[in-house]
Amino acid sequence: MKRLMVVTGGGDCPGLNAVIRAIVKRASQEKDWEVIGCIESFNGVLREPTEVVVLDNDSVSGILIQGGTIIGTTNKGGPFAYPVKRSDGTWETVDVSDQMIRKLQYMGVDAVINIGGRYFDKFLKLYDGTNSEALPLKIACVTDRDPSRKEIGKINARYESCLPIEYGSNITNYEYRNHSESLVKNYQDHPNIRFFSQGEDSCTLEYDIALNNTNNKVLLVASLANKNEL
Repeated sequence: MKRLMVVTGGGDCPGLNAVIRAIVKRASQEKDWEVIGCIESFNGVLREPTEVVVLDNDSVSGILIQGGTIIGTTNKGGPFAYPVKRSDGTWETVDVSDQMIRKLQYMGVDAVINIGGRYFDKFLKLYDGTNSEALPLKIACVTDRDPSRKEIGKINARYESCLPIEYGSNITNYEYRNHSESLVKNYQDHPNIRFFSQGEDSCTLEYDIALNNTNNKVLLVASLANKNEL
């Protein structure tokens, strides 16, 4: 039996449940795969007792029309700054990443899919197979392309979001960048980590979902702040 753990971390956003559902649906096609969800990012693994749930076709049925994530998320704490209560009643943050690695090994987790950006760079170091001290699980990283641009020559210019059709269209006046291109390239030959994102004609996973399901009204749920634009 292969055990895959799904984690949603960082701020809440549309599309998380859709990704969770897609992972479970794909895993269900394999006879020896089990998917578990960690409650509130990695907190579920770090808590005692452990807070994880089995994710199967029944548990993800109908979640496309639900906002947020069925396994919860948080942008506080995490394995590198986990809150621990002192004996005097005050709190401190402690690096418990070693403890988390041991816990995952004990649980028999073969791979982790981390959906979100909280501690993402440090998260990858935990599982970097090129480091003999790490736990070399197979890691699939799903990230938005998020194209942006900033005006050339403008004082204190900041990168601002732009549409895919605008990306690279005016290199005389704008400097362009996107979130995923370098990550996909840098990890394309890595032994156990891969990044996946959209093509040049897209910007976020939510837009992709809507673009490929234009006749499905349930995709535009109340929690989408930009549902009218979509």
